[in-house]
Amino acid sequence: MRNYTAIAFALIGLFVAIWPEGVRAQQATATQAKHCLWKIEGKTNAVYLFGSIHFLKKEFYPLPKPVEDAYKQSEVVVFEADLDDAQSPQGMLKMLAQSTYNDGTTLQDHVSKETYDKVQSYVGESVGPALDLMRPWMVAMSILAMELQKLGFDPEQGVDRYFFNKAKEDKKEIIGLETLDFQLGLFTGLTKEEEDAMLKETLQEISSFKKELTQMTTAWKNGDTKTLDKLMLEAMRDYPQIHKKLLLDRNKVWVDKLEKLRAGGKTLFVVVGGGHLVGKDSVVDLLTKKGLKVQQL
Repeated sequence: MRNYTAIAFALIGLFVAIWPEGVRAQQATATQAKHCLWKIEGKTNAVYLFGSIHFLKKEFYPLPKPVEDAYKQSEVVVFEADLDDAQSPQGMLKMLAQSTYNDGTTLQDHVSKETYDKVQSYVGESVGPALDLMRPWMVAMSILAMELQKLGFDPEQGVDRYFFNKAKEDKKEIIGLETLDFQLGLFTGLTKEEEDAMLKETLQEISSFKKELTQMTTAWKNGDTKTLDKLMLEAMRDYPQIHKKLLLDRNKVWVDKLEKLRAGGKTLFVVVGGGHLVGKDSVVDLLTKKGLKVQQL
């Protein structure tokens, strides 16, 4: 992935959480060296950090035993946000209001002719009224969602949703690191130029989507942090302001919140997008720099 498609992949972690309701995974074996799972061992409790991939297939379940065991041992389950907030009537209305135009303008008025032509080419005919009323970032996310569904991936099978539903069933304490308003602000805060470029690049790179998704899910399954860093973050670093806003600033805030939660003495199972746990200035890196021993399992 390159350019704004990398940004779109980073954002889709938020997108699938608020969206209304080619690799066949092999079960992990004892020979698998690593998972996207880290542990901070304390005197009386532990913190497990699990890197989520936000869209999966049923074949990926059950997850590897070390991951399931870490969840079972935890009293508190921490997510990027409370997934039920976005699914509530109020949350869905809020998303609709912020992702569509209600001022009489349409998509065509807010993107370049080149980008709009690419949208028309993708849908195969004139853009329909539903798509034409969406803001560019929502069109890009909708296209990614459609492509994911074509490949058999489903946000309802994503790691976040899996553990969120499990935690509710098991009556574990659930904590969200961010609010729905904050997460929507990450979309609405993009500039007009950034939105246009994201949509255009997304459409241009649809042809390589399957290959890149396969590489990403394989790296995630194998705990291959270097490959995940390259696929998820390398291109985003070419856009330092967006990289800072979408990842670095959030990582710093999360680390502070996690340290306070860790001090509470309960064992935590933290599920956040895999891109937040790999590479320089990731949550794992920042916690390590604070002198904590963070071990990949």
